[in-house]
Order: sequence, then structure tokens, then C-alpha cells
Amino acid sequence: MAKNQLTIDDTYRTILVKLTGEVTSKDIDRAGFETVMGYFELLGFRPMDCKTPRYGNRAGFGQLELIRQLWREIHCESEVNEEALAGWLLKYQKVSAMRFVTAAMAAPIITARQGWDARKRSKAA
Repeated sequence: MAKNQLTIDDTYRTILVKLTGEVTSKDIDRAGFETVMGYFELLGFRPMDCKTPRYGNRAGFGQLELIRQLWREIHCESEVNEEALAGWLLKYQKVSAMRFVTAAMAAPIITARQGWDARKRSKAA
């Protein structure tokens, strides 16, 4: 993040080598990390603050697949129309794609989809 915020693409590795003796950030220890971050802060880097939005714990694979399965059943489709699903999620759940669905959001989405399916079946009967 600091590299991108400060736009130091070509000098990044040079900074790492000069300050820590390592070529990649994966190889530096905690002291090296603190040194590099201190230098970046001198250059103007500001880490994200607590007010930055967090997306929470992501929904599990099983929950996401259940949402997709319910979508296919309701719409009598063999494949999920991801664009249509994303549109529904944006309109009713205020998220633009399945990748932003959190664990806390998954249960109400599943319940809503199951309710929609139940209403569809009762109308058909």
C-alpha cells in the first residue's frame, strides 16, 4: 500500500535493500518492517485509519453456492446469470457482487431467496 500511495515503483527494491539488506518484503523481519514503514511515513505515507470501511467476514463457499442454487431454481436456469444476480443484490442487499457478501449478510439473503421460491410455488399451485 505504501509503495502505491507514494508511487515509488522503480525505487522500492532499492529502498528495501538499503534499509534491510533484503530484496523482497517477504524476507524482512519485524525490525526491518518497522524501519521501512518509518521511512515511508517520512516520505508521506499514511496508513489506513479505523474509519476505513471493512467488509467483515466473508460468506463461506457453501453459503454462496446455496444462494446461486436458489437463484437457478427460482429462474429455472441451468447457469446463474451473474449480472442479474448482481443487480438483485445491489437493489435489495446493497452489495454489488457476490464477492462482497459477508457471512452476516448470507443468512438474510438465503431466507429472502427461499421466501421468493415459496411464493413462486404457491402461485403455481
